[in-house]
Amino acid sequence: IYMINNFHGVWAIISIWTAGISGVVLIAIYISRSAKYEKIGTYLINLSISTILIQTAGGLILYSQKIDPGSFHLFYGVVVLFTLTFLYVYRSEMNKNYYLYWGLALLFLMGLEIRAIMTLGRILDYMAFHLLSDKSTFAYSNVDTPNICYLHGWGRDSQDFKGIMDVFPGMAIDLPGFGKTKPSSVSLSPLDYAIQLNNILPNEITTIVGHSFGGRVAVHLSLLRNIQNLVLVAVPLIKIKKPNKSINKLTLFKKLYKYGLISKSNLESVKNKMGSADYRNSNGVMRETLVKAVNDDLHEKLGLIQSNVFLIWGENDTEVPVSVANEANLLINNSQLTIIPNEGHNIVRSNPNSLSEVLKTL
Repeated sequence: IYMINNFHGVWAIISIWTAGISGVVLIAIYISRSAKYEKIGTYLINLSISTILIQTAGGLILYSQKIDPGSFHLFYGVVVLFTLTFLYVYRSEMNKNYYLYWGLALLFLMGLEIRAIMTLGRILDYMAFHLLSDKSTFAYSNVDTPNICYLHGWGRDSQDFKGIMDVFPGMAIDLPGFGKTKPSSVSLSPLDYAIQLNNILPNEITTIVGHSFGGRVAVHLSLLRNIQNLVLVAVPLIKIKKPNKSINKLTLFKKLYKYGLISKSNLESVKNKMGSADYRNSNGVMRETLVKAVNDDLHEKLGLIQSNVFLIWGENDTEVPVSVANEANLLINNSQLTIIPNEGHNIVRSNPNSLSEVLKTL
């Protein structure tokens, strides 16, 4: 699919130039009224139509593979096919000013192809969009045989990695419940996510890059299969110990609910007001999944990791502070910690070069 995707993009440029140059030459032949150039004109018409049809066929193949290039791109593709059909149907009427009409038609088709490229959707621009073997998990790949797998953070999707994947091609997953992948019918723990991925990821994957929640999944996955390199970016590897305080409002309401003194709806109302932004933005199965993720303490797992681990942290990360990285770095057998100055939690998007510096050493 990636090869066809690349071909479709490169061939579009060839087709545009062919149609444009041919159109100009055909108009020049018409103006010259010279019969000696007619064979050249006929050749250019056939060449231009062939390049356009090949380009259109490539687009249809990609679309049949559920790659969505955007509605406007498809619209201009349909107009191109309609124009070619129109020219074929009325070809006999064009004989009087044959080269003039074909010259103008090819210039018109060139314009349509340019518009098609300008309206090309983000998906086709960057990566090939496809289903994995379970027929439910979506992934973006920009290489035929990926050896790097990218796992996004909570509330995000695979598009977070499009910048870094331009430099280090691989496969980025839309984890269940995010991006194009629908939520599971039941709540999942990070380990559940890892088990599911272990069954569907290509065997060629040797490096996993995980950001935040995706890093939790990556740690579990590294204990299920042989992963050579584990790049963990701002991952809550260890639960932050909070100082003992007097009972807070949420704890109080939980106890009241436990003893049947308030309804579940009252408790949920308090949680919605006091919970994190991620909690408030989640519901149903995904809210339960978030709770499982927050309670997933990897402290005991870190010493079991056999992969080469590269920890990347933002100096100003307030969601997962650098203290977590420092402690994890001591617990993991073979790890390196890189702290990025003046960066926060979302380094993947704000500073993808920080990942490049690590990945280019692998």
